[in-house]
Amino acid sequence: MSGVAIPSRLLDEFFTEKELAAEIDKAERQVKRMRKQRTGPPWKRIGKTVLYPKTLAREWLHAGVINPVRPARVSRSRRNT
Repeated sequence: MSGVAIPSRLLDEFFTEKELAAEIDKAERQVKRMRKQRTGPPWKRIGKTVLYPKTLAREWLHAGVINPVRPARVSRSRRNT
């Protein structure tokens, strides 16, 4: 090949609800619930189809990372041994 990039389809930049559910290992119903509760990633509707921009869905996922401030506490049963 000559190294010329072949443009991808515009919709390749989006996840469907089913694809997003598979990507984050959740049920499609859970993804719909997150959208309705406005706790999920940004989305847009084209006709009746709900689409999630892949870059924004990944940013949403990374934004939810929790970094512990202190080490995890040792359970009481382990302290006494």
